[in-house]
Amino acid sequence: MSYHKITIKEVLKEIDGGRLFLPAIQRKFVWKEEQTTKLFDSLMREYPIGTFLFWDIDTETDDIKGYTFYDFIRNFDVRNELNEKRENFVEKKFKVALDGQQRLTSLYIGIMGSWTIKEPRKRWNNPDAFIRTELFLNTSSNFSNGEEDDVQFEFLFLDPKNMPKNNNNYFKVSKVLNYNNTMALLMDVQKENKYSENEMELIGRLWDVICKNEIINYYLVKESNMDEVLDIFVRVNSGGTVLSKSDLIFSTLTANWLEARDLIDSLIKNINRSNKKFSFNNDFIMRTMLYVTDLPIQLKVDSFKANVPKIKDNFPKIEDAIKTMVLLIEESGFSNQNITSYNALIPIVYFIYKGGDYKGSKKELIKYFIVAQVKNLFGVASNSALTETRKALTSKANNYELNNKQFELKQFNDIVLTGDRNFIFDEEEIEKLFDELKGQYTFMILSLLYPEIKIDQVEFHQDHMHPVFEFNPDNLKEKGLSDNDIKDFQIMKDQLPNLQLLKGLENKSKSKTPLKEWLAQGNERDKYLPKDISTELKDFRTFYNERKKVMKTKLIDILEVSINEEKIDEIIEGNSDIKNELLNTTFYLERTSITNEKYEGKMIIKGPKKYVLLKGAKVNPKTKEYAQEQNKQLKEDYQDSIDNNNQTTKDISFESPSAAAVFVIGYNENGWEEWKSKEGKQLKDFIERGKHHE
Repeated sequence: MSYHKITIKEVLKEIDGGRLFLPAIQRKFVWKEEQTTKLFDSLMREYPIGTFLFWDIDTETDDIKGYTFYDFIRNFDVRNELNEKRENFVEKKFKVALDGQQRLTSLYIGIMGSWTIKEPRKRWNNPDAFIRTELFLNTSSNFSNGEEDDVQFEFLFLDPKNMPKNNNNYFKVSKVLNYNNTMALLMDVQKENKYSENEMELIGRLWDVICKNEIINYYLVKESNMDEVLDIFVRVNSGGTVLSKSDLIFSTLTANWLEARDLIDSLIKNINRSNKKFSFNNDFIMRTMLYVTDLPIQLKVDSFKANVPKIKDNFPKIEDAIKTMVLLIEESGFSNQNITSYNALIPIVYFIYKGGDYKGSKKELIKYFIVAQVKNLFGVASNSALTETRKALTSKANNYELNNKQFELKQFNDIVLTGDRNFIFDEEEIEKLFDELKGQYTFMILSLLYPEIKIDQVEFHQDHMHPVFEFNPDNLKEKGLSDNDIKDFQIMKDQLPNLQLLKGLENKSKSKTPLKEWLAQGNERDKYLPKDISTELKDFRTFYNERKKVMKTKLIDILEVSINEEKIDEIIEGNSDIKNELLNTTFYLERTSITNEKYEGKMIIKGPKKYVLLKGAKVNPKTKEYAQEQNKQLKEDYQDSIDNNNQTTKDISFESPSAAAVFVIGYNENGWEEWKSKEGKQLKDFIERGKHHE
């Protein structure tokens, strides 16, 4: 390994002349404009920019057949960030940059190329949204001499056709390459008659930095074996430690599978869409490859390298599964704006890859994805979440075949992750969903509540039912609302009970239309808007609470929440029709013991927590050992109400149907299933109907 020093101009000539390339093991260019301009600032301040590592190749003596090399990016464009593959070599001898790609590419773009940017708030499919910029030095700035982190020399990427209209002078950096010495450059610059003496000195300094000073310090390695080159690359990029970064894993993959880079780059470009709708990256692809091929999830070089053949052989199937997953979430309205965890998508890819019925399971797959994100199950210790979900979907015993071709979220019910996190919602967690303010999570919850909406076909927005403009404090005060109400409404207006999904065009037209007026115009009434509820803004708190009840009932149903019997009355109270039917129905329970003893009773509902066991019920004389302590106490409390034939002599009220059932049968039972109407309908069926009532 030998050490060399050259100027920036010389190294750029090597790149531009087809004598310096990038290997497939290098990741793509990822630096931002600010990092590039800061590099030039560091050069002007004579800061060291680190050494480089080049691999010296002689095609006459080195066997490079099958190796893939790439050109540096000269003209960067946000629409296509990939390097061009080098097909032909002009010289028999050339170099390959093993370390320093980001710095060298930044120099190449800044001095010899351009940076095409996208203007904010313009669509990706609009050609006018993109501007080709070049690097300029602001020679007029009052440069800082303060903290080291400050920018002392201001470099900017500017549109040469639309330069800033101010009193500053801007010098195009690429001009320095046209001159062999400082004097010739400054003589031409002086003719422009706009630069001060200090600015002239600054331009001369820029020429020295690029064309005179030997700033590029590099080591040159001469190895003909790719494995040895990879080992050098890994050590340089990891400080001699064992790697677990996906970029270096990617390098290992491409070193052992030459087409990998092109295939993966093409896949990522495809699934991110031309409008940058998603942000899939190498890390996601690497983890997915390991996950779907039933390999260890951890990203480590050694374990990955050993399994490259298996991944390579299965890549077409992996690619198809990933593309299918992206179509699935795209159809459900997901994009980079509302995805909080891309890793949570990997189990969906796995289910598809393993031959699961993803079309018939779409609803459950999307429900899983939403639950995983809302509960942040892949945000901490994601490897654990990935490992446990894979275990739940398949088993080693049956050769990693799916346990069920139909996906069901409840397959993950037994998973307990770090911090006792799980896939199961309880009532308290449902309640917390209503604390969320309009954003990513509320969109996901609304997606569950409005599954019939074809978000992929029509653009839907999260709409405020009572429009935001109405919540101006002065407006609320005029309506006679108290200071406390005004304060509360500022938060409540952005929470779920005041949100719905509405078509984009409708949302724009409605944005400043009061809800009452909107409905009076004949627009469709939201299915979670309770009947006979006031839509006047002054009654917003009542509107909020009543709509929350209806939405909560539906979410409890969708997420299959085990209902706390102490709160079931909230569901009953949320539907007057169901409530009236329940209050006018007699429920029956019958059970025959193994000794042919018959226990039976009748129950009516009189109101919240008033489940009344009617006089004449035949009850179990003995409470089994595993019966609830509550039942034992009830038996003791009501001994005087049970005659010698074990029949009740008066009506007895219970707080839940399960407590009444246990009292009759003598052991634990689910009262919602045991109590039935004369027609044989379970009590829970009434509640389910109430939950589904829209």
